[in-house]
Amino acid sequence: MPDTELSHAFTVAAPPADVVDHLAEPSNYVGLSPLVVEVRDVAREEGLTRYTAVERFRFFGFLRHDNPIVVTLRTTGTAAVHGDVV
Repeated sequence: MPDTELSHAFTVAAPPADVVDHLAEPSNYVGLSPLVVEVRDVAREEGLTRYTAVERFRFFGFLRHDNPIVVTLRTTGTAAVHGDVV
């Protein structure tokens, strides 16, 4: 299966270290991503965070499907957060 790499750039009125700290915290993705409703199984190492995020899909207004995805976040210094999703 081919890989797809997505990249987004935003200007934020905050110091880069504060933005990296916010994006490196898994619980902040609930609400930041409209599909993510839960974060669990968080494991941290130096510069690496792994967790399971649950994406919730609704069909026809009453059918619900929860899709768990495995996320790995890597921080590189104080200026970047990179994520891999399976």
